[in-house]
Formats: sequence, C-alpha cells, structure tokens
Amino acid sequence: MSYSLTCETPLKTDLGVKTWQMFLLILLANLVVSWCFNEIVFTREVYHNILSERLDVNRIDEYFDFSRKLTVWGYLAQPFLFGLQITFFALLLQMPLLLMLVEIPFSRLFTIVTFASLTMTGLSVAKLLSLSFYHSTEITRETLELTPLSLAVVGDISALPKTINFLLGKFNFFELAWCFMLGKGLIETGKISKAKAIGVVFSFWIALLLFQLGIVAYFDGITS
Repeated sequence: MSYSLTCETPLKTDLGVKTWQMFLLILLANLVVSWCFNEIVFTREVYHNILSERLDVNRIDEYFDFSRKLTVWGYLAQPFLFGLQITFFALLLQMPLLLMLVEIPFSRLFTIVTFASLTMTGLSVAKLLSLSFYHSTEITRETLELTPLSLAVVGDISALPKTINFLLGKFNFFELAWCFMLGKGLIETGKISKAKAIGVVFSFWIALLLFQLGIVAYFDGITS
C-alpha cells in the first residue's frame, strides 16, 4: 500500500471554497488582527505597565521603538510562518494515520488543517475584543495571557503557577471547535471511522499540548 505525501490541493471543499482561497482569507484576517494588536493593545503605556518592574523608563522606550521596527518584518514573515505551521500540523496529523494504515493524501490533510485554523483566528479576534474593554493602564501580563471562553476565566488564578494557567487556558471553546473540525474533516474522507478519528485528533492535540507546555515551563523557569 502506498501513501501519498504530495501537496496537490483539492479544487474545492464542501463549502465551495478552494483551499488556497481559505488560506489567503485566514492569512489576511491574521494580518489584520496582528495589526490591531500592535496599534491598539501593545501601546507604549502597556509596555511600561508590563516592564516597569524590570527596566527603567528609557530602556522601556528603547525596547518599544525597537519592537515597532520589527513588526514590519513580522508582517512579511507571517505568510511563510502560517504556511509552515499548516504543513507541520498536516504532517504531524498524518503520522498516526500511517501507523494505522489509513491512507489519506497529504493534500486533503492540508485542506482539513487549513479550514480548522479558522477557529484559531476566531480565538485571536475574541482576545482582541476582550482586551479592547481594558484601558491601557489596566492591561497587565496576566490579562494578556488570559484566554477568552476558557477555564482560566472561571475564577482567580493569578496565584497559580504559569504552567497551570496555561493548561486551564487550553481548555477553551476555540480549541474544542478546532478539534471538532479536524475530526469532522477526517471522518468526511470516508477512510476512517468516527472512533479512530477521535483517537487520532485526541493524540494529536495531546502531543501539541505537551510540546507547548514544555516550552512554557522552560521559559517560566528562566524568568522566575
């Protein structure tokens, strides 16, 4: 049995939208959201709120000016990084399928992951809207790290370790919708049962969660 790793993009999806069209739509939305974050949320005052305990005023201003210069490069690099992320997720999703001898072309997995990424854009928009209710002097590191519609907003978790806050934030509506869209996409291929699709998506999500948790724990250990 052969397994396809080709990157042939399906002409259309069930929604009548081509994969490259959805890719560009999400990319454009992400660029707009990033611009709004940089112009509305991450103001000079917010930088002072976050860094005032570690740096003096002049150093914060220098850091702010330098970060603003880098934002242009961030916008230019975002198409490449987004494409790399989708490709990596599609490859990671294909690994358990290969072990289960389930043949789903890489192009189909690329399409599934691309459409599921729409939920993560929704998360960014929700976070932007939630932060827009704060005055710049009220935005702290804790409010920036808070995930809307997650277990992290249920109660006061400021005293909990950062790793626990991260875990609580990962249990949110948008992550659930992301997993649902991945599972739905796999089932609609007709090559995998519902139970196996749920198992694949769950193992995929756990792998990503452990990887991200390791990064958070590492940087938390450095900064603490």
